[in-house]
Amino acid sequence: MRLTKAQSEQLLEQHGIWITAACDECGNPLGAVRSTRRGEAGEWCSERCRDGVRTERRRGGRPRLKLSAKARISHRRKLVREAVQRHRLGVIKNCPQATGTEGVTDVILSSCYTPSRAAIALVLEPLR
Repeated sequence: MRLTKAQSEQLLEQHGIWITAACDECGNPLGAVRSTRRGEAGEWCSERCRDGVRTERRRGGRPRLKLSAKARISHRRKLVREAVQRHRLGVIKNCPQATGTEGVTDVILSSCYTPSRAAIALVLEPLR
């Protein structure tokens, strides 16, 4: 409900606040946040005052699993096992190292590095 100018001035003198509206149901002063409904006249302090019942708030995000204690533990183990497998896939193994001069080019070519012929010649020249 809207307060008259005299009521607003009285609240300013008594409490030091300027309020222009109060809840239609309980009479609490309304600040910047109010519950309204499109097409209906009135302003309320909460959805509970507006509807008369407590409404269930929708929680954002994805729906949560409802599991028993045993199922929660097995689900958590599965998640950890999958995380370990993903980590192992990301590990790069060392390339085999050549022990002598033979097979140096094979090692270079089998690695991820693709050098030019000039680069291979520079590597092999000191070994000859």
